[in-house]
Amino acid sequence: MADSGYGSEENYVFCEKEEIKAYIKHSTFDKESTKKWKEQFGRVDNMSYDDELDEWICKNGKRLTSQYDSRRKSDNGYESMKRTYLCMECQGCPFQTTCAKEKMG
Repeated sequence: MADSGYGSEENYVFCEKEEIKAYIKHSTFDKESTKKWKEQFGRVDNMSYDDELDEWICKNGKRLTSQYDSRRKSDNGYESMKRTYLCMECQGCPFQTTCAKEKMG
């Protein structure tokens, strides 16, 4: 059992590999149940995912497609992969100011 400070992909994979039953919250566990979190449309946690096409679907029904993957290695040597998605139809969307504000140039 551990607090959310230990909630990382690296630690979850280690526990699974070692067949350890882990009771570790991920770092955003408590925030995810708040109204403020659920109203943030730009979070993939609040979007639908199309498993077959590997696309996220935003609140306005637009699709975010996979653009590139990046790899990162931790100090312990653990390698993780992050996939970046982008929507090509944000222009004029009524949710653009709350969803993509930090992404606009």
